[in-house]
Amino acid sequence: HTIDKSLLIYTYLYDTEQEFAQSLPDQARLLGAASQAGLLRARELGLAGSAPQVTDTLGHYLACGFDYLIALFPYTHERAMLQRYAEDVWCHLP
Repeated sequence: HTIDKSLLIYTYLYDTEQEFAQSLPDQARLLGAASQAGLLRARELGLAGSAPQVTDTLGHYLACGFDYLIALFPYTHERAMLQRYAEDVWCHLP
């Protein structure tokens, strides 16, 4: 298998807007305002949100021909996000 189109995404799964809002100041404090802006942009692109929302967005990227996705997660949330992606996202993608 060769990789024809790859996509690097900044992504975050959350269940409520309150959870997302609480994560923003933490990201800014730990990594600066650019990290916080990255989370906001990910949400605009459909790459931060509930598992079904993010799965749907990633499905659209795959349908456009992307065959390799590299996910970056918010600092300090990597392990939890990787687990959630394995359980709630990757298994639902074609």
